[in-house]
Amino acid sequence: MRWITINTNPLFRDNLSAPYAVAISFSDITELKTERDLMDRIVETSPAGITRWDADGRIVYANRRAEEILGLGPLPGSKRAYDPPAWTVTDFDGNPLSGTDLPFATVKRTGKPVDHVRQAIEWPDGKRVLLSINAAPMLGANGTFEGMVATIEDITDKYRAEQNYLMLFREMLDGFALHEIICDDHGQPVDYRFLAVNPAFERITGLSAETLIGKTVLEILPNTEPHWIARYGRVALTGEAESFEDFSRELDRHFQVTAFRYAPNQFACIFEDITDRKQTEIRLQQAQKMESIGNLAGGIAHDFNNILFPIVGIAEILMEDLPPDSPEYQSVHEILKAALRGSDLVKQILAFSRQSEHKKIPMRIQQVLREVIKLCRATIPSNIEIALEVDQDCGLVMADPTQVHQIGMNLITNAYHAVEAAGGRITIRLKNARIAADDQMARSLPPGPYALLSIADTGIGISPAVMDKIFEPYFTTKAQGKGTGLGLAVVYGIVKEHNGDIKVDSLLGKGTTFRVYLPGFASLPPRVSVIRPKRPPKGTNGSFWSMMKTRSFVCRAWC
Repeated sequence: MRWITINTNPLFRDNLSAPYAVAISFSDITELKTERDLMDRIVETSPAGITRWDADGRIVYANRRAEEILGLGPLPGSKRAYDPPAWTVTDFDGNPLSGTDLPFATVKRTGKPVDHVRQAIEWPDGKRVLLSINAAPMLGANGTFEGMVATIEDITDKYRAEQNYLMLFREMLDGFALHEIICDDHGQPVDYRFLAVNPAFERITGLSAETLIGKTVLEILPNTEPHWIARYGRVALTGEAESFEDFSRELDRHFQVTAFRYAPNQFACIFEDITDRKQTEIRLQQAQKMESIGNLAGGIAHDFNNILFPIVGIAEILMEDLPPDSPEYQSVHEILKAALRGSDLVKQILAFSRQSEHKKIPMRIQQVLREVIKLCRATIPSNIEIALEVDQDCGLVMADPTQVHQIGMNLITNAYHAVEAAGGRITIRLKNARIAADDQMARSLPPGPYALLSIADTGIGISPAVMDKIFEPYFTTKAQGKGTGLGLAVVYGIVKEHNGDIKVDSLLGKGTTFRVYLPGFASLPPRVSVIRPKRPPKGTNGSFWSMMKTRSFVCRAWC
């Protein structure tokens, strides 16, 4: 079967009104008809809505998808426009649009196409359909406007998914950033540009999106380490996702990063700020290290104590038996002095390792502090100022007064050594403090009331390189004869034994501040009398002498 067109033309003789013949021409249009039918089927089955509008703005053709999207009935006739639809046109926020805002008016006025115009149609029953419209003018041979052709896409579901994504993008706790990699002439990554960042990224880095978007990382952070750029470059160029932990010196933060390819030469990153976790791990490692050192020190101290016991006892017996003015007496006296110094050293080690027993009582630190300051003032030169800021209403703590005395003496002595060479100022503060559940200190101390003792100096400061070692036994930066390296170790042990904590802030050349937190009472315990520390009584050791002189005693360790 063939498709043909037939053209007929009458033939006339001169002065005759009736034709004497008809000339008929035939054209085979089978191929043309087949192509036209094919095009009609393509348009009708297109997944996009296709419409044609006449010069007056009426829809004169709509394919099946356009009829579904717009809710139009079948075309009544080949030369009739669709009836005006019952919907109103709004923007995506539901605000009505006037005729001049519609694509038809724009195309007719400018004679130019419009792309991706977003509008919504709203039906009387409240149903809303979100549309994306592309339109182009139809012009006649002389350039006159004859109508418009428009493709229409229903993006309702797509837009909702976009909004959900944007909400996730805005609300996610981890930072998100989209980047474009920048390569040199040899294809090697040399920089990357910020394309988008979420609020969490701004919060984590302290950089605003307004500052970042469109800029490269080296423009914003010029000292960024090259390995960051090289690593991201591999992700963008090879498409191999990567997850790693790294530290940014520029931002002074630790990050857990997941980077993946987003598009050619583009990559996206998810940043988790793990700085606090890293610091917690470091503190935990330090605590474990200090605990191990404390256990070792405690064991050594006990064994050392057992060795000292007979030395002290026998030395005292020999001094009883020898004439006081004899050379032998003086030699034994030196042996006894050395053994007693060793005994004091053992006590300090046991205090650091928290293996010694002490009686804790409800006490006020300001009473002990007054005695410590009086004692220290007598030995510290007058060119070093000691400033006091003591809250006389500072509450009670459950502590051993003797050990609190040790804390004050050691910290003030350390402060004095820091300002000894050039002079300076030592500031001693005591006040009430309360740690809330969301405070940074709550990571190491339970919430509640505390007495806060801080001792600050304007001295030489502590180098960051040794900050992690200052509480270790026998570690000291002081000159020979200035210290044994046990002062801060003892303070650390005492504070931890009292369920408190000690913090240090220091800047080289600016000074150091030690802050000691000791747990306080929320209210005064019933029937508590505040006891002031007393000096330990001195004995004559009479029973000891009698026991030693009989030479029949059982040697027990001072444990």
